[in-house]
Amino acid sequence: MYGLATFWKSKKGNILNQLNSMQNKCLQMIMGTFHTTNIAAMEIEASILPINLWMELKLNMEALRIARLTEDHLIIC
Repeated sequence: MYGLATFWKSKKGNILNQLNSMQNKCLQMIMGTFHTTNIAAMEIEASILPINLWMELKLNMEALRIARLTEDHLIIC
């Protein structure tokens, strides 16, 4: 997700709540479950990380990518 580091940790958690809601609706559509089905159970069954863990993973991967850049890279300069 473009700009992830910039916007996902808001003070009120509005963005995380919206993303959780969107992921839950998508899981329900993909799996064909009722809206009362436990979200954690759907995530496990679909092998999908909760959105907050997925975003932390992406941020960590991006930090590692930037840390491996050479000192003369345009992003570092």
